[in-house]
Amino acid sequence: MIQLLLKTKDFVFLPSGFYEVLYESQIRFLKKYSASLLAPDYQPALDTGSKNGRWKMETTFYLMKNEELIKIKLNKNSLKKAIGFDKSFEAEVSKKGFGYSKEDDVIKILKLFWGMS
Repeated sequence: MIQLLLKTKDFVFLPSGFYEVLYESQIRFLKKYSASLLAPDYQPALDTGSKNGRWKMETTFYLMKNEELIKIKLNKNSLKKAIGFDKSFEAEVSKKGFGYSKEDDVIKILKLFWGMS
């Protein structure tokens, strides 16, 4: 595994590509960037759409546990399935006011989980 530090961001290279490391402890919270070129969708008869292709940027999130990548979405069910927290932990997350849809909150949740277990 190759590790790369760019300014204030930490990246790792795995066989499946480069990932930004958002959090690292007993588990890694990773973000993968990808780009795809969308074909032009111009319709001459209607004079609508784009004559040029466009780049579409996407991000995908993963947890890395025991060298295994687990793809997650930023929501409660996906995170719960990946790390296996219970109702009492959900209550603690709710009490602290953390959400599940923002990177920063997921990092806080992971810190809280690994601090409690």
